Amino acid sequence: MEKLRIKDLVTIGVFTVIYFVLMFASGMIGIVPILYLAYPTLAGIITGIVIMLFMAKVQKSWGLFILGLICSLVVIAMGNTYVILIHAVISMAIAELFKKKRRI
Repeated sequence: MEKLRIKDLVTIGVFTVIYFVLMFASGMIGIVPILYLAYPTLAGIITGIVIMLFMAKVQKSWGLFILGLICSLVVIAMGNTYVILIHAVISMAIAELFKKKRRI
């Protein structure tokens, strides 16, 4: 198993910034009152592409977990509840387990 290097951590940081910028841009659809219903679908499509590109670029263990943890910590810093962190830790751990199982 390869360890994460500084290059991988920088890549995680860059993809986290891209993820948040695109999430914010897709969230601007909420300006029109009825279109806020389309936000989850639009955000999932747009940010899902970023996450798939990230997973293709950083194929080492715990990369996805770190990205999810950073994203949840940023969301908490913006004023949301700590429940986001609990949800992120659980869901990212499950995602890492699926990724590890698929690699074998």
